[in-house]
Amino acid sequence: MNKDTNKHTRPFHAPRPIPTPARITNRATQALLPFGILPQHTTSPHHSTPLHTIQHTQLLNQITRADLTLITGHSGSGKSTLLNTLRRSLPNTITANDLPLPHPTKPIVNLFTTPLTQTLQLLSQVGLAQPNLWSLPAHALSTGEQSRLQLARLLDAAKPNTTILIDELATPLDRLTARSLCASINKLITHNSALHIIAAAAHEDLPTYLNTDLLISADDLSILPNQYTPETITYEPGTIDDYHTLKHHHYLGADPASIVRIDRAMRTCPVTQASILAGVLVVAYPTLNASWRDRAWPERYTSACKSTNAKRVNAELRRLARIIIDPRSRSLSIASTLVRNYLANPLTPVTEALAAMGNFNPFFKAAGMTEYPIPHAPNDLRLLDCLHHLDLTPNDLLDCQPLDPLLTRELKTWARAKNINPHHNSLPNYAAFKLLTQPRAYTHAAQEQST
Repeated sequence: MNKDTNKHTRPFHAPRPIPTPARITNRATQALLPFGILPQHTTSPHHSTPLHTIQHTQLLNQITRADLTLITGHSGSGKSTLLNTLRRSLPNTITANDLPLPHPTKPIVNLFTTPLTQTLQLLSQVGLAQPNLWSLPAHALSTGEQSRLQLARLLDAAKPNTTILIDELATPLDRLTARSLCASINKLITHNSALHIIAAAAHEDLPTYLNTDLLISADDLSILPNQYTPETITYEPGTIDDYHTLKHHHYLGADPASIVRIDRAMRTCPVTQASILAGVLVVAYPTLNASWRDRAWPERYTSACKSTNAKRVNAELRRLARIIIDPRSRSLSIASTLVRNYLANPLTPVTEALAAMGNFNPFFKAAGMTEYPIPHAPNDLRLLDCLHHLDLTPNDLLDCQPLDPLLTRELKTWARAKNINPHHNSLPNYAAFKLLTQPRAYTHAAQEQST
């Protein structure tokens, strides 16, 4: 062997191969080679984690038994890879990728397979109890609303014994909305024993928002202790300015008359630690006459003496006229807590409320109030009978032009009974609204009234 050759030989370090599922190009090779890296094509996952052993560990059994699992870890720690592995390992799973892309012109209420009533209940459960959103296409929703819609669609599409997989849970959301979305998931898990969700998230605060059965670190597949911390919300007297701040979120445009009290709920932003107005409750005087009131308090406010009835209503009754929750604070039980707190210290012995959303979002009932479905008035029944005779439904009033002469006559009769203008151009639309509305009345008595 030549001694001179051995004398000048230096250690040789070959470029370190790095696997990539991408096609290898000269451009990529030229970019990496100066740093001692050589790209090599592979179809295997590029994360070097012990994920391939998951089926041979107890972790899969623990995940199978858990109702709510959260995989946490920094970006690049393998959370998505673990979700993909679980998808291959679990028998029935569904992800957002399994859902068809919503048509750009289709209202969100048309994205569901369930009957309309169940669809509206589902939207309310995920924090989309806003009628002004239901006719919008998905792309017109905010980022937070789209996250809630995606959750609702997954719940709608999931069959029994199906595990829902959610990657990057709440990643694009502000932290107030993220906590609220997690609260929706906590509620859904609590009230549905057949529901199983596995989520992955990089934000360090998510473990404190979700009440998990299983918290997994993607770095080493270790099991972490539950870190859930319930949010503290402050309830206090509010002002008319608080109502005006949130009133545009309510489906009714007109202000309630004769407001006598406002309560509010305040949240603390986890990032800025600033106080955020989360919800308001507005108390007002009630109307003097309500046909359903006699069902709750027979003859108390429907005696033969109208003057006595009016005095009793004004002295004994107050109405919960508005409960409005900021969209970022939905699903935190703020509405029911505002009502419950008011009922603990009411202005009058008797409290009542009317809610068009009562069938979909029964927070009055959850707060301890008694529910009374409101039947149609006799004039409503007469108009419904006319529609049935003509083989029409209330929906047909929206585009039934020209109107049948019999229907025109009955609409005018109905309007006069309601003390509204029988010749108004929007009368058919208003009639459809009243016939389709199924409000519910709610009552609460702090103590027995004296006679």
